[in-house]
Amino acid sequence: MRARRLVVWIALAFMVGGGLAGAGLAHAHAARRSSDPVLRAIGRAAASTAVGQARAAAYRETYTAAVGEVARLHGLRARELRSAIAIVRGIAARGSLSPSRMALVFLTLQRNVQWWASRGAPSPGSGVEPAAQGRVCKPLSSVRARAANLTFSGSGIVYEYYPGMGLQLQVNATFGSVNALLTEGSPGSVARAGAILDEMLPLASHRQGRLAWEYEFPFEGALPPWTSGLSQATAIEALTRAATKLGRPDYLSVALRLARLFATPPPTGVRLRLRGVGDWFLLYSFAPGQVVLNADLDALIALHDLRVATNAPLVTALERSGLRALERNIGRFNTGSWSLYAEGGPLADLNYQALNFELAQKLCQRTGIAAVCRAATSFQRELNVRCPLVKHGANQADARH
Repeated sequence: MRARRLVVWIALAFMVGGGLAGAGLAHAHAARRSSDPVLRAIGRAAASTAVGQARAAAYRETYTAAVGEVARLHGLRARELRSAIAIVRGIAARGSLSPSRMALVFLTLQRNVQWWASRGAPSPGSGVEPAAQGRVCKPLSSVRARAANLTFSGSGIVYEYYPGMGLQLQVNATFGSVNALLTEGSPGSVARAGAILDEMLPLASHRQGRLAWEYEFPFEGALPPWTSGLSQATAIEALTRAATKLGRPDYLSVALRLARLFATPPPTGVRLRLRGVGDWFLLYSFAPGQVVLNADLDALIALHDLRVATNAPLVTALERSGLRALERNIGRFNTGSWSLYAEGGPLADLNYQALNFELAQKLCQRTGIAAVCRAATSFQRELNVRCPLVKHGANQADARH
């Protein structure tokens, strides 16, 4: 009997001790969640049912895996992953890690863990515009402009390596790859384009009720989240073209929702009202004073094609107002011997000169506006005079003035 009672008391002691230990562990976890802004944001999203429990658990797992992984890394790999984690924490600490942003934010963090756990810095790849390929500028200095862009197996989403910030999802490059596949036009490439669009659809977020694909990393002094008129225009182009090629009218619905961003002033949207003239469409939502030519040209091409596809009143009004402003102002970007990147700024480098030419030419072909066509002709002439094409195999150059 005494032996049996001893066993019972030992069992009770373990149960009580285990319960106290479990309570202590639970309390520690609760304390950590209350102090960590990322875990707090996930908890709020789950409690409000804006994010399902299963998805919230997946986000927590991604975040805790990143924190655990960075502890075992060293050198550059540790620094880059630590920076990627710090960016997510910063977004959460500012109250900007909303439920609609979580899919993109945590996918990016997951890709950083996947990359830095086993690899070092990715190698640069070519970022040369088609019209700049094979040109050498004389007497301009030659500087190679290369971005380290990459994709992961089974996915078409493009990431770019920003030293000191890890890998970040590159919205414009991703939708640019969709447009390239649609231009290629084979059944396989068109199907791949649709697959990438379907990957990107759940990663769109809401900016004061406006749909957008945002950038979730600091850039030029701006804190995330921010968006770009150029990248949203590239997205509209891709969605509009794919809607026809794949028979997907739902893509047009998404493109029309994106167009509302062009009717919204910064910092939410990218519409800059030019008094008595019309609208200019900004490159960055955080930089209303930076009037960039290529972003406006690309926006107008996208709005034109979407207007043709849908005849939507909002898109029609935006295109009309934008073309009126461009017609009055495009001459300010042409020095007569080269183009400006932004109004009042320095001369464009070779890539941006080529891009200004390509976009002005496309818009000229669509609208026939004389001022735009004159600019396209001038930009092409300046390219040919200052940066002639060289024989195949010669070094390509990105000339900076």
